[in-house]
Amino acid sequence: MGLNTSTMTEEQKRRFNRYLVFYGDEECLFGVKGISSEAPQEIIDEFVTWYRETTRYPNGRLRPMTSKMYSNVVISVNR
Repeated sequence: MGLNTSTMTEEQKRRFNRYLVFYGDEECLFGVKGISSEAPQEIIDEFVTWYRETTRYPNGRLRPMTSKMYSNVVISVNR
């Protein structure tokens, strides 16, 4: 299953929608995979901030921005 977008506000969904990357049929998963690297830096930063807020450590602390998991949600797409 992809990223849980239920915590996004309607405004975030509108801003991110154009740049979201979804899993393909061959990947055996469904839903949002991440955000396109072609998105403006402002949108990427906002998406990573949203993702960081939703993937905290179990004790509630934010993970460091250097965490590999954040760079994995910015996906290079060949269009």
